[in-house]
Amino acid sequence: MKKYISFLILTFFISTFSFAQNDLEKTREAFRLASKTEEQAEKFNNLMKAEDLDLEENLHKVYLGASEATLAKFHALGEGKIKSAKAGKKHIEEAVKADKENLEIRLVRLIIQENTPKIAGYKENIEEDKEFIIKHFKSTSTDIQHYIKKVIEETEIFNEKEINQLD
Repeated sequence: MKKYISFLILTFFISTFSFAQNDLEKTREAFRLASKTEEQAEKFNNLMKAEDLDLEENLHKVYLGASEATLAKFHALGEGKIKSAKAGKKHIEEAVKADKENLEIRLVRLIIQENTPKIAGYKENIEEDKEFIIKHFKSTSTDIQHYIKKVIEETEIFNEKEINQLD
């Protein structure tokens, strides 16, 4: 009987971790695709608003902010665009403030700031976040390392010298 209960508990924890991992993978993939089309941005935003999404609180907050900021890119100039961009920035900065040592959170902020128009005035942490990611890259999990490398390959945020510092 003890073995059976232990098995059930182990199965519960494995399935819970698996669902959380799947939600994180779905979120990362949606984030990577969101800037390509308005439809992808909408899908990303809807995913981040889903009540059953199983993400760590600050990761959820930063990705919610990223979805709002990315969606703003597709709004016509006006109140909706500004409101969405401000909401996105607010969520991103709250996540960074709560967990400033998290490389994934810093990577998301970096990408959003890099892709925000200068007129929006949200570019102040680009160099700081790049330096932080380079400095702490080797001490993070291989999962995060793979994700960062994948994102870096798809963007032009890091130059060749900076990319070489990651290896």
